Amino acid sequence: MDEKEGTMILKGYMKTMFVTVSSKFDNGSYGSGAVGDGEFKISVHINNYTPILFNKGTPVLLTGEIKKNAPCTIVCSDSSCIRKDDEREPISPIILINGNKTPKRHTRPE
Repeated sequence: MDEKEGTMILKGYMKTMFVTVSSKFDNGSYGSGAVGDGEFKISVHINNYTPILFNKGTPVLLTGEIKKNAPCTIVCSDSSCIRKDDEREPISPIILINGNKTPKRHTRPE
């Protein structure tokens, strides 16, 4: 994964269901979960989180930004940034279990 800035759209499948996590800043909270494709997984944090009721293996499209200084985490502004992708079929959660690789960041040579 190259060093990118700005908003990106990612296709994946629900790997880990989202849960509310207490933040150590400002007594707030955020949603935390993961999407994957059967080979890789990416952590996702959602600010302004409201519960997402997709099952594991549901195809999703998410819009967010790569979190700087963190191992491959996508940050979404709110729960509406994760939508069901009706153009793809769900995959078995068993396939997603095997997808535990984390994409590596690459820096471009100057």
